[in-house]
Amino acid sequence: MVGHTNTGKTSLLRTLTRNPEFGEVNDSPGTTRHVEGIQLLIGETPVIEFFDTPGIEDAIGLADYIDRLCPREERLDAWERIDRFLDSVESRRRFEQEARVLKKCSKWMPPFMSLTRATPCSASTKKNWPRWRHAGDPSCRC
Repeated sequence: MVGHTNTGKTSLLRTLTRNPEFGEVNDSPGTTRHVEGIQLLIGETPVIEFFDTPGIEDAIGLADYIDRLCPREERLDAWERIDRFLDSVESRRRFEQEARVLKKCSKWMPPFMSLTRATPCSASTKKNWPRWRHAGDPSCRC
């Protein structure tokens, strides 16, 4: 679960898993400070594992920074853009929290994830778009 700070990610996971003890919920931003996993069970069988993450504190600043790191003419895909960001100095300074989230998420995020508002979709994304289009409003445009 990735999103801005203080938007209800932990509360949503508590509701989905019917576990009111999961995570810490508070009215203040920045309550979740590390990635925490929880499984959704049907009966006793785990069917999906969710990860709650700290909020992205400066999504616009991060997108702008990645756009400067990865000019459009280089035509990098989302994973290459994320890798370049994670190798940058600012991933260990200004955007340390965002980098921590992206490192964890890169192990399980769908390939259509994009950090900019208008990154073109890959052929793979377009092929799988019918499956993913109901998941919300992804930031890539197909």
